[in-house]
Amino acid sequence: MRARTAVLTHGGRSWNFDARSPAAPGEWVLEGVSGWYGGVGVRGTSTDRLGHGTFEQRAFRGDRALTLQATYVAEEPDEREAIERDISGVLWDGTYGSLDVSTDIALSADVRLDGEIGVVETGVLAITVQIPLVASDPFLYGKEQTVFLSPVGAGRGLEYPLFSKGGVLTYGTAIAERDSITNGGNATAYDDYLVVGDFPGGWRLTVNRKVIEWPWPTTLAAPVLVKMSGQIWIGDANVTDRASVRQWAPLAPGATVTPTLTPLQGGTGWAEAHHRDTYI
Repeated sequence: MRARTAVLTHGGRSWNFDARSPAAPGEWVLEGVSGWYGGVGVRGTSTDRLGHGTFEQRAFRGDRALTLQATYVAEEPDEREAIERDISGVLWDGTYGSLDVSTDIALSADVRLDGEIGVVETGVLAITVQIPLVASDPFLYGKEQTVFLSPVGAGRGLEYPLFSKGGVLTYGTAIAERDSITNGGNATAYDDYLVVGDFPGGWRLTVNRKVIEWPWPTTLAAPVLVKMSGQIWIGDANVTDRASVRQWAPLAPGATVTPTLTPLQGGTGWAEAHHRDTYI
């Protein structure tokens, strides 16, 4: 894997690493991000059989271990000292930041520091650093895509003022909202759907013949977030148990779906489908 750029962001600050050669004075040069592809093992328990082998049990992916290596060539020794102090404070508080790496595609992961930052001085101007990182979520994500879904038949109805177009009653034209979502990654994606609007009798969300049905009033002030990982939220409240039908619809690698939103008893609004290509 040849990383072209890497951007590490934390606490409002960003460190940019670019895979240039030779190194230009005053810039970080990215040498590699080991573990970005591959590098994720599996974990699981096994139970011995009385005979040969063990009972089959599903294994799950562990966390992702990463090491970012880069070189900096300063224009003067004092500048190198300042850079060493600065890089020693990367992810200093033990919380998570974001690592965005561009190869032939751009992917991202949430990471924290996972050991001591190694610094090797070369001469009086150059340093090479190794930053050990870990991502508790082993998956890599593409840029978020947002698709807006309008209720089936939206746009139909009497147009006002009446008889304003040619002296006849007009009813408008239904909005054609049939945008598709494709998972271009190599792992299952768990998309989010935010339902916003005024639906007095609730709504039905259909994704690949799977249904999430919410039979309760929905208002603009309290949108409903459906997470296809298996949860439904209104603000900070988990309301998963209030849905009358819960058929979760994760998106398999390479799959394409065309979701629809249907009011149960009329209403207006829309749904936002938030998708990211997912890789392992």
